[in-house]
Amino acid sequence: MKKIKFIYLAVCFLVLFGCFSSPKFYKITSQKEYDSHWLQGKEYVEIKQDSLEIVSVFQEVDEGKLVFSFKITNLKQPTFDVKPETFYCTFDVPIQDTTRTVTSLDPEIVIRRLETNIKHRKSKLERQQDIDAFTNLLDTALDANSKETAKQKTVDEVSDNTREIEQKLNYTEAERKIQNLNKIHNSWATDTLRRTTISQNSSISGLVYFPFNTKAKNFTLYLPLGTNVIDIVYRQKMIGKKEL
Repeated sequence: MKKIKFIYLAVCFLVLFGCFSSPKFYKITSQKEYDSHWLQGKEYVEIKQDSLEIVSVFQEVDEGKLVFSFKITNLKQPTFDVKPETFYCTFDVPIQDTTRTVTSLDPEIVIRRLETNIKHRKSKLERQQDIDAFTNLLDTALDANSKETAKQKTVDEVSDNTREIEQKLNYTEAERKIQNLNKIHNSWATDTLRRTTISQNSSISGLVYFPFNTKAKNFTLYLPLGTNVIDIVYRQKMIGKKEL
């Protein structure tokens, strides 16, 4: 009876936990009357200021980050550097009556950390494989010189086979995690907006990640570009279950 009650309480806990951890969805749209158009459900905000043309597109909220794509065109200046690590965002939080400022994620730092993590995991996997190979070889040598009974030898063989299967499963899982990290690294290396010098009539595009604030009602993106600082204001609204 006690066991049944325990299982019932555990199920209730999981149900409640699932309710509290259900995913939330947000609608992000431009707040001002920008020159914009929509394509495949995404709003393309276009801004021209002095010698610059910027196209801003909200992509998604992903793991606590606002993901935007920008296309930046140099219309007149000889050259200037696009430095996404200097982009920042201010959130207006009416409940707290405060404005919070966050900087975008520096892609170079993220890429270096991913590379370090991948190298560490590869080194750890290779070291574990060497240790396991030595242990398995030692076990084989000991078994060959063992004076155990046939029955005991059979038990040891089963144990050795089970251990080797577990080792291979661990290798497979470790390799899967390394592959996933490689995919993330490749995405950051090729899809994100990284520091670039653009000449006149040239453009650069890519993704920029900002920390996300769930309590904000609106936020403003600031893009320092050359001698200009472009600001783009967005409205943020959580979508209710009835709107999904």
